[in-house]
Amino acid sequence: MTLPTSVEVREVIRERVKDPELMMNIVDLGLIYDVAISPENTVEITMTLTSPGCPAGPRSSPTSNGRRTPLFPMWRR
Repeated sequence: MTLPTSVEVREVIRERVKDPELMMNIVDLGLIYDVAISPENTVEITMTLTSPGCPAGPRSSPTSNGRRTPLFPMWRR
């Protein structure tokens, strides 16, 4: 299986992840700065929030609860 490209990851995020207050996807809002895919098939996303006091901040990170959340099961090995 081939690893996804950063463009493919951004497309999945565009389809599935919306800002809860603006109800727009976070890619088109310009909140995603970088997408890096590791050979271990993990994705690291560098992003920002819409505002420093964003109430969704603690819920925004898949690792904020100490574990990773599979957002892209279609690329599992």
